[in-house]
Amino acid sequence: MQQNAVGLAFNQFIATVSPHLRKWTDRGGDSVWVRNSSVEKAIDKALLVLQTSLQQNITEFQADVWKGLI
Repeated sequence: MQQNAVGLAFNQFIATVSPHLRKWTDRGGDSVWVRNSSVEKAIDKALLVLQTSLQQNITEFQADVWKGLI
């Protein structure tokens, strides 16, 4: 149950980030984010959504365990 939810969260993350990664271009230089700031922002946003989803899943799973529902 939890494993499926975690897998779904990661699959959604990958589906969200993949199109943005295709837009990334190697401009050379020290920072991969130079001239890729829109890609960086999209990935940061997707990471925040993933973090929230995983935290919520962990919290709910822990509560269910303490209640003896699992």
